[in-house]
Amino acid sequence: MGKFAALSAAAKFGVIANVTSTVLDGVAVLDRGDSGRLYYTVRLVIPRDLGSRKTRKLVDEIYDNEEKKFGAIEKGDEIAATRYKEFHDALMKSGSQLLSRVLASKQPSQEDLLVLGMINYQTGNVGLFQQAVKRLSDANLDRDKRSFVDYLIAVNHLLDGNEQRALEFLEKSSEQEPYALEPGLLTINVLGSSFRKNEQRIIDKITLMEKKYDSDKYSGQYSLLAPYYRVASLYYNNKDYLSAQAYYEKALGQITLIQKLVGADDLTRLINLGIANCHYQLGYKGKASKLFAKVTSGLEEEKRKQFEAQYAGTR
Repeated sequence: MGKFAALSAAAKFGVIANVTSTVLDGVAVLDRGDSGRLYYTVRLVIPRDLGSRKTRKLVDEIYDNEEKKFGAIEKGDEIAATRYKEFHDALMKSGSQLLSRVLASKQPSQEDLLVLGMINYQTGNVGLFQQAVKRLSDANLDRDKRSFVDYLIAVNHLLDGNEQRALEFLEKSSEQEPYALEPGLLTINVLGSSFRKNEQRIIDKITLMEKKYDSDKYSGQYSLLAPYYRVASLYYNNKDYLSAQAYYEKALGQITLIQKLVGADDLTRLINLGIANCHYQLGYKGKASKLFAKVTSGLEEEKRKQFEAQYAGTR
């Protein structure tokens, strides 16, 4: 916390932008320190329509319990929320036990391996996840599921620190399901770890994602907002403010009317703050000040101070 507080306002925004990127695209890239390796964590959404009866029942219970837990949190019922958290832990433990039994089989269900492997990844049981992935075979799976297997293999390679092999399987995943965003999002994050070296590859990837994305075919949780914001933040943290501004503006254009109605106000303000910071760093201080006034308009004092702490023009 002390190191963050010592940063300039513009640098603080860069840190918050990285965190926001992770919220939007589900990928966090962490430095392992002395090892010199990066550690990637990926948000995996557990599918509800795959696996044996026991696996599907477990997944349904996980989702049902999560819904009840969030309901308790919204109501401020800490006792109920704690109870649901404990039940969540018990369900995840059941997932580990069930996967261990599946792995003991000579011919395990491929769908069980996929779903239960993901559950164990979520709980940090990466050893079981990796065992499951190594037993996966996409030979008898539909194309969309083959794409997903390749995506999980890529995640597995990242756990082993093999970024090059991960990129190869992410490319295979994208080729099989070109309208899906997850492989491209993870690719951008892996390439972004050496941004200047891989800048053109990142631009090529996001250009291809724009071309291939089809919201009618894609049923995942992301939109082009996620890669736009991630690339904007990569440019911002590499001090290319003109390019960062362009991608923040693209991200802003992806916030739909529905999102605005259901609570995208903070995100809209944060994207505009990024644009204001770009204006400021490019020397357009009057333009930056005018946009920042719009960003903070109508905010309560505490919230306004949070935005001020991230604005490059704050003295």
